[in-house]
Amino acid sequence: EAPKDFQHVESGEPSPRALISFAVISLTYMLFTFTDGSVRMIVLLASYNKGYTAMEVAVMFTLYETAGVVTNLLAGLAGAKWGIKTTQCCGLILQLVGLGMLCGWQDS
Repeated sequence: EAPKDFQHVESGEPSPRALISFAVISLTYMLFTFTDGSVRMIVLLASYNKGYTAMEVAVMFTLYETAGVVTNLLAGLAGAKWGIKTTQCCGLILQLVGLGMLCGWQDS
């Protein structure tokens, strides 16, 4: 007889715990994607209000996207090594720190 945790796997049905974990991870990822787009617009509008040229903003977003590629590669490695829960929590904490820094953006 299979261990209790694997009984659902043998029957082809996902366990309730697995479904809850999937829902939580999916929801946080969707919210993370939403807030990432929101932060882009906030930075774009703040840059416009501070008088940056279109070329400066374009270069800034090109660097942002390049950093995103590197970040995704590193996050994939971290997720494989430490698990998606730890990686997702670290990503959310880093996003909160970044938003806090953005709130403190002052004119010189």
